[in-house]
Formats: sequence, structure tokens, C-alpha cells
Amino acid sequence: MRYVRLAVEILLRLLLWATRLAFLAAGLATLGPALLLSSSFVGDGTSAWLVALARPALAMGVVFLAAAGLLFVIPWLLRGVSRGEPEAAAAPGPPAPAAGAGWQWLAGPVMLGLAGGAVLVSGRLFRLWGEIAVYLERAGVWREVQRGGEFSGLIFAPLLFVLAAPLLGAAAAGFLGAVPLLLVALFAARSPRFRAGYAMTVVCQVALVAGCLLAAEALAELVRGVARFPDPRADPETGRLLADLESMRDVVRATGRDHAWLAAGYALLLPLVLARRPGARPPAPGGEAPGSAAPAP
Repeated sequence: MRYVRLAVEILLRLLLWATRLAFLAAGLATLGPALLLSSSFVGDGTSAWLVALARPALAMGVVFLAAAGLLFVIPWLLRGVSRGEPEAAAAPGPPAPAAGAGWQWLAGPVMLGLAGGAVLVSGRLFRLWGEIAVYLERAGVWREVQRGGEFSGLIFAPLLFVLAAPLLGAAAAGFLGAVPLLLVALFAARSPRFRAGYAMTVVCQVALVAGCLLAAEALAELVRGVARFPDPRADPETGRLLADLESMRDVVRATGRDHAWLAAGYALLLPLVLARRPGARPPAPGGEAPGSAAPAP
């Protein structure tokens, strides 16, 4: 069991480190162009549309940079809190129970229920990705990937912008449905890294859900901007593309709202998780805490 716990801890740590760096890179990459667009274009017409398009991107950059900062700070804060707890435990007399100790056993089942809910509400997003894969295959994008070349970046930059919303939605689904299974394993093994891992996972969930909804708003602005041009639907291919983008926006928006409720559920569980002492076995419902001595007759 110890080796399984160590393997899960290493896997979760690597995942959170990669997410931390990804948030930092995405925040910087999003914030710079968004600031340039919002400050360089003023007035009506196309420039006003670009400014409206830059606002959600600007908010995304701020959210991602804030999440990266929190992911760097949380382990340090909880490490400082954990150092003070053994001193309290070594104090004379029986140890004082942590706040909410009688309810801490609920954390595992609640996490499993929320993870199952994330899988259920993400079904539309999974089907959307199947359609996106077929569309990219028809458009010859995968052939361009295999061929490579100096102009491949010109193809992937707008494609990455359009697919930002479903990409962030898929990442949010992973952090809402898959990563909590690692946390449940750490919770059952009474890992001292469970609290920090849970708090950092909640930060990732909130940031990814917020980024997904903001990217959906940017996609909506893109569709509205394209629709401003004279008769964009006169060309059947353009009309079909606009309809596909609108459908993708609606799916991502609906799934993002469902994900927001699940992220709120994980966040509401956070105070109960932080009240749990590292390495402490959660007491059984209605029973004595493990290791407590029976009263003398």
C-alpha cells in the first residue's frame, strides 16, 4: 500500500507541476496579445469587434496567471500549517479533535460522486470532440501535421484559438472526473500530501472552468464578428462553418455551466478537507476516533 501511495503522490505532483507551468505559459501568451488588441484599436466597426474579442482573452490571461500564482503558494502555506500541528499533538492531555472531524469520512464518497457527475455531464463534450476530429480529418489538418513545414504555425494559430473552448472544457472534465480518483486514493491511504493536492486541484478546476466559459464568450464574439460581413451565409461552406461554430459554442457553454456547479461542490468540500490533520484516519460515522482509549471503569 505504501508503494501505491508513493506512486499516486508522484503522479499527482507531476500533473500539478505541469498544470502550473501550463497556466503560467497560457496566461502570458493570452494576456500579451489581448492587451495589445484592447489598447491599439478604438472606434467603431472592425476595431470595436476586435476589442470585444480581446476582453474575454484578457480575463482568461488574468485567471490563468492568478491560478499559477496560487499553485506556487498553496504547498508553501500548507507546509507551514502542518509544521505547527505536531506540536499541538504533543501537548499534554488528550488531543483535541479537529473541527468537523466526525464528518471527514464523507470526503471520499462525495469526491467519488462528484467525479461520476463530471463524467455524466461531459458526454456532450466527448461527442463534440468526435465531430471535431472528423471535421479536421476532412479538412486535411492531420495531413498538414504530418507534412510539417514553415507555414504550419499559420494554420495552427487560428485553429488553436477556435478550439480553445473545447480544449479547456476537456481539461476541466479531466480535473473534475479523473484527478479526484487520485485524491480518493491519497485520502484512503491517509497521505500527508492529500490536503495540498486537493486544494491545488480545486484551484485548477475553478481556473479551467472559468477559462472554458471565457473562451466560449470569445468564440461567440468571433461568430458575431464574422456575421457582420456582408452575407456571410451566401457561401454554403461559410454558412455551414458558422453553424458548426455556433453549435460548438452552445455545447461548451452548457457543459461549462454544469462543470461550474461541480467545481463549486469540490470547493465547498475544501474546508472539511483542510480541517483534516495529515496522516489522521477519519473517524467512522458515529464511532470513536481510531486510537482513542476506552474510559476506565
